[in-house]
Amino acid sequence: MHPHGEDTPHSHTPAAEKTPPTGPTSLARTYRDVAPYLGLGVQLAATIVVCFFLGRWLDQVLNTTPWLMILGAFVGAGGGLYSFLKTVIELGKKQKEKQKLRRNAQQ
Repeated sequence: MHPHGEDTPHSHTPAAEKTPPTGPTSLARTYRDVAPYLGLGVQLAATIVVCFFLGRWLDQVLNTTPWLMILGAFVGAGGGLYSFLKTVIELGKKQKEKQKLRRNAQQ
């Protein structure tokens, strides 16, 4: 209400119109959409670390220090990056399909 007791057009807006819809359904949908991406960084790092230590172990066995360790790190980075990009592209395609289906369902 206005200080002089009169209503102005903007003084009476319900709270529901000011905030975007929230709740378990929108939060669950957000988590469902984001979940496939959450493990990608860990997967990339794990691939590099495993290949690095495999190369380090082979260096100790074959007495070729540090060449197989370096090679293992590069192979791990290349393989991990390939897997990462492949997964991101596939998930992007799935997200576009889901959005298209949602749009079609709303029309």
